[in-house]
Amino acid sequence: MAEVPARPGEEALYGLVESLLQAAADPHVAELLASAAVDADASLVTPLFQFRNIGLPRPGHWSTQRNGARFGTDYLSRTAIGKSNIFVNTPEETTYFYQDLDSRGERLDGSRSYAVTFPPNQLPPVRGFWSLTLYNEHHFFHPNELRRYSLGTKNKDLHHAADGSLTLTASATAPADDDLRSNWLPAPTGPFSLFMRAYWPEQPILDGAWTPPPVTRFR
Repeated sequence: MAEVPARPGEEALYGLVESLLQAAADPHVAELLASAAVDADASLVTPLFQFRNIGLPRPGHWSTQRNGARFGTDYLSRTAIGKSNIFVNTPEETTYFYQDLDSRGERLDGSRSYAVTFPPNQLPPVRGFWSLTLYNEHHFFHPNELRRYSLGTKNKDLHHAADGSLTLTASATAPADDDLRSNWLPAPTGPFSLFMRAYWPEQPILDGAWTPPPVTRFR
């Protein structure tokens, strides 16, 4: 706190923390504060690792956030992103969508098969590029023979349906359909999460008018 002075609006908070530090000179108070910190970490901070517990809810059980890289005094959002994702850009540079659940509200699990279908002409509206990344329950890439961890603009061999729609799938087992195999994200056999990044998003994303399609279970 001495090395990082309070910013405008933080003076009262700094004063509160300073008073607690002074009170902690009493061993009994220090013990109570340590116990409270442990409880807060377990009940407040630890759940923020799960994407579904952070940000703003969007249709289809997606969530997002609107103050990345400029949290100000929103310490809860700063903590949530630090716990779950480490680094983010401002929304105008990159908008993020987080997903732990399928359209039924059930936890994504690689023992089942899922689809994310973008209707014709409704791919993520970006001026840069977009990607859909799959992470295991620890928010790490899932090792797989294809070394495939995300799909999106960079993939030039994605299969589009006759009507122009695009369906991406995720499961531990590869699709039997050869056309869909190029659209498949390999998943672990247990829980996993999906993470969409929209780089240089257009206004419908920034306004909240566009949200990724729901994640539907088909097997």
